[in-house]
Amino acid sequence: ENGNVVSYSFDLKTGLIKELNRQSTAGALPCHLSLDSTGDWLFVVNYLSGSVCLFPVQDNGEIGPMADQVHHVGQSIRSDRQEGPHPHFVLTELSCNYHLVPDLGTDEIYLYRLDRKENRLLLHNSVKTKLGAGPRHIAFHPNGSWVYVIHELDSTIGVYSFDKERGSLSLIQVVSTLPSN
Repeated sequence: ENGNVVSYSFDLKTGLIKELNRQSTAGALPCHLSLDSTGDWLFVVNYLSGSVCLFPVQDNGEIGPMADQVHHVGQSIRSDRQEGPHPHFVLTELSCNYHLVPDLGTDEIYLYRLDRKENRLLLHNSVKTKLGAGPRHIAFHPNGSWVYVIHELDSTIGVYSFDKERGSLSLIQVVSTLPSN
C-alpha cells in the first residue's frame, strides 16, 4: 500500500550508486515517474491507488516531501481491469505547460497544469477514450501538434490533435495494432 520514490547518486568515476533519500508516494504500485524539463519537479503515478503525485527535486538531487497528490475517480466497462482508476504514465508536453496522464481504469486522458506558486497540480482538461480501450502510454510527435496514445485493452492507437493554446485533445484516428487476421 505504501510505495516509494527513491533518489540515487551515481559516481561516474567509480561506478558506485548510492541512495540519497526516499519519499512515500502515499499509494500503491507507483509505476511511472518523470521530471519536468527544469528538473525541479518529479511526477509519479500510483497505478493501484489511482493517484498522481508531485514532488520537488532539491538542488542536491534529493526528493523533497510530496507537494501535492490528485486522486482520480471512476471506472469503466471492464470489471476485470477497470474497476477503478489506474493512471499508468505521465508525460510533460513539449512546451512544459501540460502534463498528460492516461488512465487505463477510467478510459480518460487527464491534462494537468503545474501551479508553481502554490506547488499544486491543477486539472485543466480531460478527454474520454473509447470505453474499454484502456489508455496506457502517450507520445508527442516532434512537431508538438499530434499525440499518440496506445490503448492496452483493445489493442489500438489513438491519434489526437493537440491544441496548445486551449490545452485540449481532439481524436483524429484510431488504428488497430493487430493484423487483420
